[in-house]
Amino acid sequence: MKIDNIEVCHPIVELVKLLEAYDYTIIEEKVSDYHFHEVLIKMKKNTSKNLLSINIANITQQKQGVFCCSCHWSCVKIE
Repeated sequence: MKIDNIEVCHPIVELVKLLEAYDYTIIEEKVSDYHFHEVLIKMKKNTSKNLLSINIANITQQKQGVFCCSCHWSCVKIE
């Protein structure tokens, strides 16, 4: 997965795929820092299915609806 020719790290790609499997869609994606390959992806929920937990290496929940990786500081924000 690439955003503006920046390769997105594996933990964020894995998180996006998991969320897409639970019927979330990407509504925005941008590079926050080209030097560090930091990206921000915003997603929205399209269903009433509840995601029970996210257990992906190097992904932590920073606050409600914001998940970030520890390798590039990239984040996925749930709208």
